[in-house]
This record gives sequence, structure tokens and C-alpha cells, in this order.
Amino acid sequence: MLRHAIAEERGFGGDVQRPVLAKIMLAERFYPDFYEQIARLAAADPDGKVEALGRFEEHVRAPALPDDDDEDPRPAGKAAKKPAAAKPPALPSEAEEWAKNDWIKGWAAIDPLLKDVDLRPYVFVTRDKRGALGGLVAASHLEGLVERLMGPRMLARGAAAEVAKLTGPEPEEVFDAIRSRILQEDNFTKLPDGVQGLVVVVEAHPGLQRRLLEFLRELPVAKLGAWAVSSWGTAFTDATARGEFAQIAAGWAEQSENAVLQAASKGVAKLKRT
Repeated sequence: MLRHAIAEERGFGGDVQRPVLAKIMLAERFYPDFYEQIARLAAADPDGKVEALGRFEEHVRAPALPDDDDEDPRPAGKAAKKPAAAKPPALPSEAEEWAKNDWIKGWAAIDPLLKDVDLRPYVFVTRDKRGALGGLVAASHLEGLVERLMGPRMLARGAAAEVAKLTGPEPEEVFDAIRSRILQEDNFTKLPDGVQGLVVVVEAHPGLQRRLLEFLRELPVAKLGAWAVSSWGTAFTDATARGEFAQIAAGWAEQSENAVLQAASKGVAKLKRT
């Protein structure tokens, strides 16, 4: 993840757990006002912990109290008086407002719990716009570009003009950032987010075709879906690069540990011969 790379670069990567960072990033991206409130509360606490958030997490995860009018299954006259259900303690004022928002309640129900976590490193990382892309320091505008290139095909294609304007080390920095995020996700059965972005970058900067071939060789053959064979057609314009990709695909067709990849590779090869 980009933000985890920032933490490593700043020297406190050991203090940042990826599941916690991912949860904080969800709030930052999809509910900025809520994120800013958490950030302020964390900054105000000497230990960086947000008591109101901990109370709210407990509130959201608490089992629902039984209705007072539930029928007692025992015969009439033998029913014992139900003990009064203990009322949960009142929520802090911030949490009372959060409880009115379905998105925030859903977010609070996601693991991990944050009540005992010092959130200050996570706030620092998510706010650090000087960012490191794939371990390389880059201008803040590249981070936004990488996010778009990690999106679906239409969004990635929409960034093509901006990608074409990249100069110097920027194209490779963006390529490395996307590559790292794809490999970190470790989910290759279906088309991973970012693959369309890699194609856009390589199309605009053909000198990166060699890097794309290296990326393909890094992929775990046993986990790949059929997309690995069919997603790169417009990226390889150099005859040598096309030949090397054909060799990679031929290897996939010959291997036996992944039947889906094998069948897809054989099918594409057959189409090319006809």
C-alpha cells in the first residue's frame, strides 16, 4: 500500500499495522468529515487514543436487547417477572451523532477494533501528501494519478493524457507504485485492480515494456486467472517484447498446476494460429 510505504520511509513502519491503516483510509476516502473528527480527537489525547470511538465500537457491536413485550413461553400464572435489562451507558456526544449514520456504524463494525490503538501514526501517514510511491519519493500529484490508474478500465483510460505527460523518472515511479500494490493484494484469480493502469502507462511509455515482462514473470502461476493471458495485447509494441510475452504464455500453456491458465493460454495460441 502507498501509505504503508510512507510509514516505512518516515521510520515508523513498525508502529503501523496494515489492517488498522486500511480501516482509517476507508474513513479518509469515503467520509472525510468523520475522518477529520477522529484525527482531532486522536491529536487531543496524550496517548493518541479516541475514547469516544472505543465506546462507539462497543455500542455498535453490542447484542440487541430483547423486546420488553416478548412472550414468556411458560404457562400463564407461572411466568416469572423478567429482570429489567441493564441500559447501556450513554454515548459521548460525538458518538451520539455517529450512531445516526449508517455508513459510520458499518465502518465501526469492521475489524480491527481501534479503541486501544494509538491513531496518531495513522493520521500522520494518511495526511502525508509528500508520499512515497513504491518506496520512491514523488510529487503529490502522482499519488492521485496512481489512485485513478488503480481504478476500473474507464477511469484508468481517462488518465491516459496525464500519463503521457509524465517525464523523467515519473513514469517508472508510477509503474512501480501500481505494480507493488497489485502484488501486495495477492489476489490473482480475477483481474486485479491496477492491471488496466499498467497497460495505460506502458502504452504511453513503451520503454517500460521490459518492466512489464518482469512483472508478468513475478506473478504466481498457480493463482492466476485467464486475464493474465488476454490483458496485454496493446502494451507490447516492440517485436522483441512481443516474442518474450509469447514465450511466457507458452510456458503457461505447458504447465499443469493451473488448469484455467493452461486452457486460456492454449486457447489464445490457437486463435493466433488461425
